[in-house]
Amino acid sequence: MSEPPEIVTPQDQAGSTGYQESWSFIDDVKRRFETTEPEVYAAFIQALSSFYTATQNTTGNSEGVLFETHETVKALLQGHDDLLERFESSLPQDYLHRRHEAAARRQS
Repeated sequence: MSEPPEIVTPQDQAGSTGYQESWSFIDDVKRRFETTEPEVYAAFIQALSSFYTATQNTTGNSEGVLFETHETVKALLQGHDDLLERFESSLPQDYLHRRHEAAARRQS
């Protein structure tokens, strides 16, 4: 007899490493920009919020939404490579692989 599926609750997620790293990253972005460029932090949060909303309401074009969010965040975090690397490390690896392949084709 098979086991029932595991149900993950928000409380379970709050204790996960990925969840905590996500909040740590958002806090680091906030600290970096809140006093010197608060509009960058506000636009960053708006981009994440828009991504979340769009992916909840999208049935097929999540790649396009991800691309748009990635481009927005890249522009916002320009010159802050440490933050951009952390953001990109949270993106799906297959998406990043396709982006790198497309960039390589454009350069050749």
